Amino acid sequence: MSRALEKIIKKQEEAAGVILDESEWESVEQPQEKTEEKPKENVLNLNVLEKDLIASFLFDNKIWRSLYQHIEQSNFEYDNSKTTFEIFRNYFEKYRELPTHPQVISMSRNGDYGEVTPGFDSFIEYVFSKPFREDEAQFLYDSVHAFIKRNKMKNALIQSVTLIDDHTQYNDVEKMIQEVIMWNENIDMGFEIAKEIEERYVQIEKLKENGFISPWPSLNKIIGGQFYQQELTIFLSPTGVGKSLCLVNIACYARNILKKNILYVSLELSDLRLSQRFDAYVSGIEFLETPNNIPRIKDKWEKFNNGNLFIKEFPESKVTVDEIHEYIYKLEYFKGIKIQGIIVDHIDAMAPAYNRYGKNSNAYLDGGVITTELRSLAKTYKCPVLTATQANRGGYNIGVAEFTSEHVGDSMKKIHTADNMIALVANDENRRNNEAFMKTLKSRNGKPMQYFKLKTNYPQMRFSE
Repeated sequence: MSRALEKIIKKQEEAAGVILDESEWESVEQPQEKTEEKPKENVLNLNVLEKDLIASFLFDNKIWRSLYQHIEQSNFEYDNSKTTFEIFRNYFEKYRELPTHPQVISMSRNGDYGEVTPGFDSFIEYVFSKPFREDEAQFLYDSVHAFIKRNKMKNALIQSVTLIDDHTQYNDVEKMIQEVIMWNENIDMGFEIAKEIEERYVQIEKLKENGFISPWPSLNKIIGGQFYQQELTIFLSPTGVGKSLCLVNIACYARNILKKNILYVSLELSDLRLSQRFDAYVSGIEFLETPNNIPRIKDKWEKFNNGNLFIKEFPESKVTVDEIHEYIYKLEYFKGIKIQGIIVDHIDAMAPAYNRYGKNSNAYLDGGVITTELRSLAKTYKCPVLTATQANRGGYNIGVAEFTSEHVGDSMKKIHTADNMIALVANDENRRNNEAFMKTLKSRNGKPMQYFKLKTNYPQMRFSE
């Protein structure tokens, strides 16, 4: 194996929280059929480790119920461990409980599990008699969890060796490793609503932790306080009113004032042109004058050296949430930064990752699919996702009172799925007066059909109350 590939694999292991020993490195480099040769012992003594893992299933039944479906018989190195695990699984799937000591001995003799090794009975005696302290339950759970992840990583690396020489398969290798890194058993029993009141409100309060407020107090008030984690907000307006500028204002405020790490995905403007908008907003210099004021722009950005703001341009009408997922993975992996807010400008320039409707697909159906996928993005990264969409022709040059959800362009499925839909409205008279209105067409946590006035400064890319 090349040293470069070795370094890549080791870095992937560290990100996943698993480290393979030298004997396993050899198996990655030259995958081969399993032989009857006794596995090499390492410092941890794998035989004892595997016996303790099996014993932990009996000590705390929750460990078994939570994790056994993520374990394969092939994960174990020793025949006694493999046989015992297979007996446990077969018995549990039939009777929904683990077998007793005599039952394991009896089942091992019925011929369904091959020839039992001479040391099997003493192995089972150890498993059923192993003493654990009550305070070791979490340690044991974590140990089994690490055992599963370690084996998933090992299997992924072995599979990747067969793909690495094919230059067209790099994405498959990366996806395979990424799935291991992000693996979690994800056991969620929900709430027993009448008996877990305090716990529920603790979790409700935590919804605020990974969210953030907007630059406009009136908007925060009518959307329930802030943009919450795991929720999707869509800004709606006719062309030229400033829905993209709203997103620029929010991104800068979240980064500079709230110290958040924000990803801004641009599907319309080039990242360089978009960066000028950010420069104008931060510096207070008119957009067209930014090339002549580089020192001042640099000084302003240095004064707000708080969070991080990444701008990434993607091809229009081609990008899906899958490409955004892949980019965030690379960003977090190579930069070591956790993204706390995702802004996509804009939803109408995206493609669905999954063509759910086949030949019957159209803009209306695709709009619903893409909106659902963006909301799923918010849930995956436990942060707010903000985007924008175009109003239909009926939304042009009308007053804020007349602007309703009927003016959503292409697909009403967008407003059905979004947690917030916020219209930005300005008719000709409003533009002459350098003003616009924000109006909540939908808000799950706030007050729909409420609106307020903003002052507009298009040359400096600013909306303010």
